[in-house]
Amino acid sequence: ARLIEAETDHRVPHLAFQPSQVQAQNILPMDEITSSYYLRVQATDEPGTLGQIAALLAKENVSIEALIQKGVINQSTAEIVILTHTTSEHNIKRAIAAIEALSCVDAPITMIRMESLHD
Repeated sequence: ARLIEAETDHRVPHLAFQPSQVQAQNILPMDEITSSYYLRVQATDEPGTLGQIAALLAKENVSIEALIQKGVINQSTAEIVILTHTTSEHNIKRAIAAIEALSCVDAPITMIRMESLHD
C-alpha cells in the first residue's frame, strides 16, 4: 500500500525479485547430490557385525565420521548409529542395500541427510 503511487520500475515485485533476473536452473538428480548421512542400524549384537557393516560402507566409498552403539534393544539386537563423511547419494544407497541384505541386520536402516555448517 505504501508504494501504490511509486513508479512501476521501483515497486517490489510480488515474488521479491525482478522477473528479468529469473534464470532456469539445472536440477541435479538425487543420485548425484552429495551430503553427510545419519544411519541407524538395528543388528544382531555379536562379534563381527560392526566389521561387516564397516566393510560394506568402505566398499561403496562411504567413510565413517563417527559411530556409537546406543545399546541393546532386546536380548540380541543392538542399535548402531553411524555418521558419515560427505559422499554421493548413489554410494550411500548402494551401501544401505548391501547392509540390509546381511543376515545380522534385523530392520530397515534409517537414513537422514545432514547439513554441515562448517564446510
